[in-house]
Amino acid sequence: MDDQLRRRSVGAPAARSLLLTILGEYVLPRGEAVWQETLVAALVSVGYTQHAARQALARSVRDGWLSTSR
Repeated sequence: MDDQLRRRSVGAPAARSLLLTILGEYVLPRGEAVWQETLVAALVSVGYTQHAARQALARSVRDGWLSTSR
């Protein structure tokens, strides 16, 4: 059984939900910016695809939960 199917069958959180949890628990308390690639790597390390991680980031920016800078 692949990772995505297993996550769905056991009710694992969506990538965006886990992303917001990571941000709230680890990033926000530090008060510093974090690289996008760091967040993608964190989500990939627990079994999400790179596509799902990037989509979660893009949707969070689009909905105003995150902001970007260069």
